[in-house]
Amino acid sequence: MRLAMIPGEVITAKGDIELNKG
Repeated sequence: MRLAMIPGEVITAKGDIELNKG
């Protein structure tokens, strides 16, 4: 998990996976 870098970014394990996927 990581902190949100921009407003509206999901701060969750699921969100982190989504971001890593691109």
